[in-house]
Amino acid sequence: MRRYVLVAAMVTAGVLPARADFISGNKLYELCASENAFNGGICAGFVMAVADEIERRRAVELKLPQCFREGVTASQVKDVVTNYLRDNPQMRNSGGGVLADWAIVTAFCPFKF
Repeated sequence: MRRYVLVAAMVTAGVLPARADFISGNKLYELCASENAFNGGICAGFVMAVADEIERRRAVELKLPQCFREGVTASQVKDVVTNYLRDNPQMRNSGGGVLADWAIVTAFCPFKF
C-alpha cells in the first residue's frame, strides 16, 4: 500500500503546477523588517536583484530610460519595499518578487506618456 501512495505522490508532483516564487511577500517582509543583520542582508540582496532586473527590462525590452536617479542608495530601495510590505499586509500572500517590483516601480519609475 505504501508503494502505491509513493507512486501516486511522485506522479502528482510532476503534474501539479509549482509556484515560481522563491520567496513570499510574508517571508520577504519578515526578512526586511528584521533587526537581524543577516536577515536584512538577504532582504537587501533580494531587493537589489529585483531592482537590477527592472533596469535590465526597461533598457533591453522596453527601450525606456534608466529608472533610478543618481544618488539613490540600496538602503532607500530596501526601505521602499519594506514600507510597501508593511503598509499592504493584504498583498503579502503574493510573491515577494512581484511585490518588490511593484513597490520599486511605483516609487522610482513612474511611467510618463
